[in-house]
Amino acid sequence: MKASARRAQEATTPSPRPFALRRSPGTKKCGHMGGKVLVPMREHADRLNAARLQCDVMGSSTLIIARTDAEAATFLTSTIDSRDHPFILGATKQLERTFDEHVATEKALGRCGDAAGAAWIESAQLKTFPELVRDALPEQDKLNWDLVIQNKNLSQMKAEASKILGFEPFFDWEAPRAREGYYRVAPSTEYATERAKAFAPHSDLLWMETATPDVDQARDFARNVRQDFPHQMLAYNLSPSFNWDAPGVFNDDSEIEAFTDDLAKAGYVWQFTTLAGFHTNGLATEKYVRRFADVGMKAYVEDVQREEKAIGASILKHQTWSGAELMDRMQAVATGGGASTASMGAGVTEDQFEVLPPSDFVVSQKPLSRFEHRLMLEARAAAKAVEPRTGAAL
Repeated sequence: MKASARRAQEATTPSPRPFALRRSPGTKKCGHMGGKVLVPMREHADRLNAARLQCDVMGSSTLIIARTDAEAATFLTSTIDSRDHPFILGATKQLERTFDEHVATEKALGRCGDAAGAAWIESAQLKTFPELVRDALPEQDKLNWDLVIQNKNLSQMKAEASKILGFEPFFDWEAPRAREGYYRVAPSTEYATERAKAFAPHSDLLWMETATPDVDQARDFARNVRQDFPHQMLAYNLSPSFNWDAPGVFNDDSEIEAFTDDLAKAGYVWQFTTLAGFHTNGLATEKYVRRFADVGMKAYVEDVQREEKAIGASILKHQTWSGAELMDRMQAVATGGGASTASMGAGVTEDQFEVLPPSDFVVSQKPLSRFEHRLMLEARAAAKAVEPRTGAAL
């Protein structure tokens, strides 16, 4: 919690900016990579509270987005929170050695540790405790079992199982623990939903990281969360990590086009494309340098500058984007208007892109100031915007 509070303090000094709290121990990694480790629900809720409290102390407004990776995570640091218990995997077959002991023994004999671990997992037949009992019940009793174990910890679930089955089935969640000590969990949308509900009272938006862009999954998550939190705002990552053209993801481009609207209808008020800038910049650069190798500067003129002009991209005049005009004004204030070295003054190449408006807009023959010139250009742009309706030829 101290780390969360300190992170919030750093992010609000001297001015507020976005920051991320660590959701798991170990190496920091993307939510679409393997080996993700969760912390108990209670622990992460405490972190969210600590961040909010620190922002309140700093007098900073806060928007907390709580993300869960439980749809694909495979490990959990602790069993302390009973809300995690239904999703923790245990060995359902008793073996001579634990997972870690077996792997260590096989490695000492010169064998492959990964292969040994995979063989142990297969032999132990890992299941969650609810799954273990459900598989032993006749179909008509499974729904009742799901209802009976709601909000119960492992000890309580074992007691209920003994009543129903007449015996307590073997289940050991200690034996499969990883060499780092982590418990194994069964990732699922249901687990992500339960964790999201635990975080909802401590956050403003909820975000479930997913493996694929699945609108039905998103709807199920939204519906189940909103059963308990009707006005909960949701977030969705339209990730470039997905293969959007992979077989079975979408039937056609019309479904891809409708995807964001479908999410919005389900309550996803913040949709974002992580790394969109990375990919668009990378693609544009790749295409440019390849063509530049063939035709030289013609590649830039045809594919970049003329395209910027054609769509009216403001970045065409990048010197303005650098903040030069702001610095000129500050310099003018500091010098009382006597500075002769203004960045956007006489000689700036950006003037090459200024096109004077037609004579209809000229109200005076005296030289225009830069400010007046800009107003003229804005007036021309506004006039062009109504051209389709008026039929005016500009």
